[in-house]
Amino acid sequence: MARQRNRNRLPEDLTPYEGCSPEPEIGMIPLAVGWLERGSEFDTGPLPDGFTAALLAFCQPEFLVCPINGRWHCGLENHPVAPVRLGARQIELGKGEIRVIGDEDIFAAPDLIYHYVVEHGYRPPDSFVRAVLMGPPAGSPEHRAYIKFLQ
Repeated sequence: MARQRNRNRLPEDLTPYEGCSPEPEIGMIPLAVGWLERGSEFDTGPLPDGFTAALLAFCQPEFLVCPINGRWHCGLENHPVAPVRLGARQIELGKGEIRVIGDEDIFAAPDLIYHYVVEHGYRPPDSFVRAVLMGPPAGSPEHRAYIKFLQ
């Protein structure tokens, strides 16, 4: 007998993500990263130089997929998340999902992942960290084409 997914639980890191994901329709299922909630156990630790800046670039509104009306709150503390600055821009987190393209996988994360990394010390899986730093950067032609396809 097949088990049903508990819809009240968020996906664990590196499990297939089938939430608000149009990818299954095209034969791709991204891996979940950074879907944290109160009581979640997660790795912490240092991250390579440049990671948080590269991650924030993926959180820009024009690169979000599955946008929501309103905002998600921090899943760990259930409070609104303050906007963050990227150069002259102010970015509101909690507005949608990001996609990061790796060598072998595509990753789906809430844009709140930036908050979890910076404010809660969350350390995403190494494969995601490598994809953020060494995969197609946010806004690259490859990334833009993929996001446009999903939007």
